[in-house]
Amino acid sequence: MAAGKQSPRQKMIAMMYLILTAMLALNVSKEVLNAFAVVNESLDNTNQQYRTKIDQLYTSFENQLQINEERVKPYWEKAEKAKKYSQNMQDYLSAIRDTTIMVAEGANSMEEVKREYASRLDKKPEEIDRLPIVRLDSKNEYDATTRYFVGDGTRAREVGKAHEIRERFIEYRKNMKELLSSGQEQGLKIGPDFNAEYTDANGKKESWEEHNFYHTIMIADVTILNKLISEVQSAEFAVVNRLYSDISKEDFKFTDIEAKVIPKSGYILQGGEYRADLIVAAYDTTQRPDVYIQKGVDSVRNLEDATHLGTTDKLSFTADQVGKQKYAGVLRVKQPGGMYKNYRFSDSYDVDRKSATVSANKMNVFYKGVPNPVSISVPGVPTHQLRPEIGVGNLEDQGGGDYVVNISGEVDQRETSITVNAMMKGERTFFDEYEFRLREIPDPKPTIGGTYTSGDRIESDFLQVASVIAKTPEFFEFDYTFTVEGFVLSYTGPDGYPVDLESNSHQFTQEMKDQFDRLRSGSRITIQQIKVEAPEGIRELDNAISFKIN
Repeated sequence: MAAGKQSPRQKMIAMMYLILTAMLALNVSKEVLNAFAVVNESLDNTNQQYRTKIDQLYTSFENQLQINEERVKPYWEKAEKAKKYSQNMQDYLSAIRDTTIMVAEGANSMEEVKREYASRLDKKPEEIDRLPIVRLDSKNEYDATTRYFVGDGTRAREVGKAHEIRERFIEYRKNMKELLSSGQEQGLKIGPDFNAEYTDANGKKESWEEHNFYHTIMIADVTILNKLISEVQSAEFAVVNRLYSDISKEDFKFTDIEAKVIPKSGYILQGGEYRADLIVAAYDTTQRPDVYIQKGVDSVRNLEDATHLGTTDKLSFTADQVGKQKYAGVLRVKQPGGMYKNYRFSDSYDVDRKSATVSANKMNVFYKGVPNPVSISVPGVPTHQLRPEIGVGNLEDQGGGDYVVNISGEVDQRETSITVNAMMKGERTFFDEYEFRLREIPDPKPTIGGTYTSGDRIESDFLQVASVIAKTPEFFEFDYTFTVEGFVLSYTGPDGYPVDLESNSHQFTQEMKDQFDRLRSGSRITIQQIKVEAPEGIRELDNAISFKIN
């Protein structure tokens, strides 16, 4: 900038230039925001997958507890503490993540944020399954979030939510490490390295809090918090996995052996396959038992009558007969002295024909123009594996085996069918097909104001403000309101001759309203030639309604 005295106009131009430069520097490109959104979504998916992996580890841990409670219980109790510490930490970080969005949006709750976003899409808040951060107006807001996390930035190590996160992580790290024995902590990383050297773009040293949350846009804050949640899950898995490893350091000592049959499923469709796992608890892994099977019996009395399957731990039958099937078997285990000991087992399973059930929840037909609820099920098949299809119309999955059939009013066909398929072992399998009739919804029942029906006495004052309303009759299962497109009002004039007045909407015309004031008590009016907008188009009703004036 040039030296010397400047005019007010020059000063103003210089100031505007500085403001513009600052605005350009602070502007975050769309590509950068989209990149944060991609990373954040990837972290969300990773966290969900990690959760599944951790849950599987707990399941294995619990299985070992059932095998040898006395040996495993001390480690299991520590694993439960690790789960509690980690869940509390994840809940804490998730709450901060939601508050970050609320602070940036200037909202009092996440429900308020969802309502605002849903209103833009013309949807209900409950229809928003996952809030897309990149679609929020405040995604590049950083002033409010900076104050929330680090205050004004001058004392970031002492004030703000970021410093609280540091303290909570230090406490979490301490609690998790105390669960491990001496030497197990080696190589274990729990949470961020708060003592590492952090610098800004100019090489100036800064704290962990400033480095991550000072002048950081909201979408980046959310991404960082999701990364911290991922680090909690990683720590939980590492600690629990090390506790689990301690169990196998010593061999289990068993005093009993018991034969077990673990069927894959006790319910099989015709043409399918019965499968089961056969195990002998705690037998020597260097030898497998000899397996003998006999169908249709509760117990094998003579090994010569049974089928020798050899040394195996798997069992499979072809389900070629419908009904309850039973079988028994013997596992022969060689004892240290060279003698064989027999362990007997038995089980049963049910075989059914391939079938499906499709039931219309309202009636045995589908009506055009209204949502028809339908339930679809296949015995022994989870509802999420169903793949039903409809010939005419649209079939919407509502979850849990519930569907809605929508048939357009313009459809000419009088029948449609629902074909029930399901994904079985990765393949699409046909089960059944059901035929349904298609019908138009019945004529509505016309009323005045939704209150007065044919034959009632009516006040002329009410006619001044009311209109003709047509809804489906009470006996009909669906509630549908027709749009009245016109009607003819008939009454007897002063000279004794009938008078007809026409309306091209659901409302009485001004001429009709004027006549209402002139009609005497006891005069009769008739509304006929009522035209309504039905799903298939304009429909003229055969029935008329009449009233007496009070």
